[in-house]
Amino acid sequence: ETDYYFRTTGAIFHLTPQRGLIRGLVSSSVFEYPHILANTYAMFPLLLMLRRFGIYHLHAAAVISPRGRVWLISGSQRSGKTTLATALGLAGWRPISDDSLLVSADRTSEGGEPMGITALRKYFHLGNELLGRWPQLAGMERRHTYLDRTCVAALEFFGSSLAAEPVMRQVDYLLMPQITGGERSRLAPAPVSEGLLRLGEQSVFLQLWREQTVRQWQCLETIARGANCFRLDAGDDFLEDPLRAADMLGAVEV
Repeated sequence: ETDYYFRTTGAIFHLTPQRGLIRGLVSSSVFEYPHILANTYAMFPLLLMLRRFGIYHLHAAAVISPRGRVWLISGSQRSGKTTLATALGLAGWRPISDDSLLVSADRTSEGGEPMGITALRKYFHLGNELLGRWPQLAGMERRHTYLDRTCVAALEFFGSSLAAEPVMRQVDYLLMPQITGGERSRLAPAPVSEGLLRLGEQSVFLQLWREQTVRQWQCLETIARGANCFRLDAGDDFLEDPLRAADMLGAVEV
């Protein structure tokens, strides 16, 4: 057996993955921001435990278009994933996650190991500036506020809670956004290799256990090869008009 430890400010976790055991101690100070405790401090030990069972985390948003196409939006923090998912929701698309997905290969299925993606159905973390800029979001339920962000019940607001439940077997489009600060947004096709690299950057946080790493990369390759990959330079026009994102992305759907 191998023990693992996660130590952060105000919290420490001890894991024994072979026994499915997690122990933790947290100080009272971390409860000032309980959502950070749940989404960061406690999340990483849970992700390591899930990895032991062939379930891998992917830092990406997921949205279903009116045509039923699955869009994955993968990028680093502050790249615009939540903003895009919210903007598309305002245009009638169905956002099912703003930054967290679970990816796995089903060993028990007949004829191979089909890749499956499950959305972590949790609150979206929207920037307070965005909530003030887009009046269409006025009726969205707001829970916790921390720093410059607010946790909101986006799935309920957009009526996409049921759409977030099924396991997704196919990704139609992989979008890689980057905020440029320019006036106009630009969308361009990207090669599969770039899509796979981006997925790898946003997925392999815990490179442990060779067999699991191999299976994880196989899942990511399945996503990238099966999707149409696009690079998005997101400009200020998306902030001025949230419906523009749906117009631009919907124009390339086939």
